[in-house]
Amino acid sequence: MEERELKKHIQEKKMNFLSDRDATASYHKEQKWLKLLAQGRMEELEYPENSFGPENLYTDAVLTYRGDHKQMEYNLVACITLACRAVITAGVDPFEAYRISDIYLQQLSECTELKDMMWVAGTVMGEFNELAKAANPENREASIDVENAKTYICRHLQEKLTMQEVCRAVGVSSGYLSKKFRESGTTFREYVMEERLKRSANLLAQTEEPVSVISDYFSFASPSYFSSCFHRQYQMTPLEYRKRHKFQCN
Repeated sequence: MEERELKKHIQEKKMNFLSDRDATASYHKEQKWLKLLAQGRMEELEYPENSFGPENLYTDAVLTYRGDHKQMEYNLVACITLACRAVITAGVDPFEAYRISDIYLQQLSECTELKDMMWVAGTVMGEFNELAKAANPENREASIDVENAKTYICRHLQEKLTMQEVCRAVGVSSGYLSKKFRESGTTFREYVMEERLKRSANLLAQTEEPVSVISDYFSFASPSYFSSCFHRQYQMTPLEYRKRHKFQCN
């Protein structure tokens, strides 16, 4: 939807909101999506309830007279905050949940167009949904030892992690943890690499730090090795990724 069409659509929603606001319905809808999010089942929501765009801009929470951009920002800040708390309650590691929340709230604050704000909202809710899905006992295939190991890894990605170090922290043998990782569909090395590249991608999109600094920060052997790994994961170079994703909110 183009920006002009968005604004027209939002104006219609605003008029409906001002003429017939149903706070009870808004609350129940909010509780519905938070419950599904906490279970990692956001995909079950039917349009437009799974939309964080103009359809919901004047249906919930905060009403501001400072313009549609600010209205959208207020709504999405509230949504991201509620979503973060919901997935933590569902068992997601608070460190990881708050990290993701902080990244996307920062992106949101830099957005100048409504469509970019919608992109941010959809992306962060998708990440929260996947975290909640993994944390849900009914969905989780990995053992608690693997989950504990993953939490430790995510908190020490800047260090030169070894299997032995993680095993000592979790309190299991390397053979046992290696087996459990394989049973969960990945390996220790693959998981560490995936998480480092994911965090690197966030830094590329959110900062102006040189590729060499990001490479060193996450303990890659060299910038060229980092670039090679990054290209293998994202099918583009770090600088191409930065250019493409910086555009989303600048």
